[in-house]
Amino acid sequence: MSEVRRKDRQEKTLSERLAEAAREARAQAQLLPDGRLRDVLLEKARQYEAQIPLNAFLGQR
Repeated sequence: MSEVRRKDRQEKTLSERLAEAAREARAQAQLLPDGRLRDVLLEKARQYEAQIPLNAFLGQR
């Protein structure tokens, strides 16, 4: 069976969700000792933060 696609609207904007994901990744990274997993989480947070202005720019079109 094929899944039915949900048509609900998001409660938060994409920028808000990206900022929240970045905050969560940084918070998780702070709990970890230096190492690969911490570096991965910090890089993921930077990537989320870099997407926020891009999303704003593309949304202005």
